[in-house]
Amino acid sequence: MPANPETKQTQAHLDELNKALDSGTFIQTRRLLKGLAASDIAHLIESSPPKTRMVVWKILDLQDEAEI
Repeated sequence: MPANPETKQTQAHLDELNKALDSGTFIQTRRLLKGLAASDIAHLIESSPPKTRMVVWKILDLQDEAEI
């Protein structure tokens, strides 16, 4: 079953975020997160391994956390 365009886009964002996290560019990661809707960020966090989830939560703005 082929993935729908939304799933492909979410996976692309997840891959890009993981690259940014792996390289230690947290400023770039924060910018990537700010460009996403809260629901997309929540989906990315749920799709990430536990270690990545913890890092993403730490770099999110406090006012965004409640919505996510």
